[in-house]
Amino acid sequence: MGGNRRHGVRVVAARPAAGSVRRQHAPQRGRCNRDIEAHPRVDDYSQIALTLVGPLGRVGFYLFAASLGITCFGACLEQALETGYVASQAFGWNWGQSEAPAKVARFTAAYTASIILSALVLITGIDPLKLTMLSMALTAVMLPLSVTPLLVIMNDRDYLKEHTNGTLSNFVIGFIVAMTCILAVSRFPLEYFGS
Repeated sequence: MGGNRRHGVRVVAARPAAGSVRRQHAPQRGRCNRDIEAHPRVDDYSQIALTLVGPLGRVGFYLFAASLGITCFGACLEQALETGYVASQAFGWNWGQSEAPAKVARFTAAYTASIILSALVLITGIDPLKLTMLSMALTAVMLPLSVTPLLVIMNDRDYLKEHTNGTLSNFVIGFIVAMTCILAVSRFPLEYFGS
C-alpha cells in the first residue's frame, strides 16, 4: 500500500517537472504555448493541487483534496496499527484488531498513543517533507542493524537444520547490507549539504 502511494506521488510530481522543462526551453515566437500554461511549476507542497486544477479545473482541486485526505487517513491507520502490532509482539502482549479493546488493552493503548504522538509532532510545525526525509535516512541506518542478526540466524545449522542460507543467498544479503551501509553513511551529508 505504501509503495502505491509513493508511485502515485512520483507520477503526480513528474507532471509539473515536465511542464517546467517545457517552459524553460519553449520558443518565444512561432509556437502556441497553451500546453506550457496548463502545467504550472510546483515549488512547495501548498501548490501540488495545481497539478490537477490545470487540466480538470475546480473538480481537479476537489479530487486532489479527497485523494490526499483518503491517502493520509489510510497511512495514519496503517502506521498506528503497525506500531501497535510491533509493540505487542515485542513485549508479548495480547493483540488483534478483531478482539475487544478491553481484551487487548495494551495493543489498543499502543496504537492510540501512536496517533496522539503523531498529531503532537505535526502541531510543532515541523516541515513534513524534511521529517519524511529524516525518517527515510533513519530507516537506511536501521536496516543493516535489523538485517545482520537475521543473516546470522539464517546460517545457524543448530537452529534451522537443513533450511539455512546457501552461498548465493548470503552473498546477495551481504551485498544489500553493504550497499545500505554506504547509503546510510552518505545520506546525511547529501541531505544537509547537497542541493
